[in-house]
Amino acid sequence: MPASKGMAMFECGSSMSQVASAEQFLGRRLSHIGGFFPQASWSAVHESARGLSRFRNSGRTLSWGMPMLVNDGGTLPQGASGRYDSQYRQLAQEIVAAGAGRMHIRLGWEFNGDWFRWSALRDPNAFASFWRRIVNTMRSVPGGSGIKFDWNPGSGPSFVPLAAYPGDAYVSSIGMNVYDRTY
Repeated sequence: MPASKGMAMFECGSSMSQVASAEQFLGRRLSHIGGFFPQASWSAVHESARGLSRFRNSGRTLSWGMPMLVNDGGTLPQGASGRYDSQYRQLAQEIVAAGAGRMHIRLGWEFNGDWFRWSALRDPNAFASFWRRIVNTMRSVPGGSGIKFDWNPGSGPSFVPLAAYPGDAYVSSIGMNVYDRTY
């Protein structure tokens, strides 16, 4: 996949006025707007998805980090068996209704570390299986076939993430989070 160029603003809950301020400061147009869906609950995820309508007709690519699991005690194997299908189906419907049906979702970002509930360290096969299930579920929604799914490990000495790769048919692009410091 060819690399893309552009500038992004990663600000959860950002608005078009914040985008305009950033563009004025930078002296150029932002090509991407980035953010994160919340991890607190499914209701918070759905509320955030409906809020994507504020970027309707912005002419920018949206790129949002999406937790595979929220803070409800669920596990990757439960997700892989279908426990969250209805949540992801509803999420795709809300994304499409908000006019964001061509957005990029950084699904389960930084999965190769141990700091998120969806860490693939212990069960990379369940991670990959759950990923495929999410993609199939969201793409099955009318208008959902345009949603892109970005496989996004973090950099560092963690395990080789290829064990958690769900397959080319389920990945639109590959990225990596790289930081200028160690946490």
